[in-house]
Amino acid sequence: GCGKVPWAMLPKVNLWDGIGCGGSQKGEIAKLDEMRRTDRRWDYDEVDVTEFLAEQFKPGDIVDAFDPDQNSFVTAELLQTPVPDAKNHHDHDDMKWQVMCNKTGKHFETKRLRHA
Repeated sequence: GCGKVPWAMLPKVNLWDGIGCGGSQKGEIAKLDEMRRTDRRWDYDEVDVTEFLAEQFKPGDIVDAFDPDQNSFVTAELLQTPVPDAKNHHDHDDMKWQVMCNKTGKHFETKRLRHA
């Protein structure tokens, strides 16, 4: 996964660099990787969060979507899932969802949504 940090490197890197998971999750994954290195019972399947979310949300679903213009979540209809950023069309870390605000009808893209 993108942004994974080896256990021995944890004190030497910026864990909150905006790449992959957050800092505390990087520490948890590093510990898990360290444990599985010596004990295969700790094996796990890595899952890209975008692929996981694409299975959770389908066009037509009603969601809470973050509207950056309002700096808040709004209830919206999911129109398309997910849309790669034009500059980084192969970068799964910068996926966007197309939604329409239920209250205003405004169409916008968001990186943040959750079940309504």
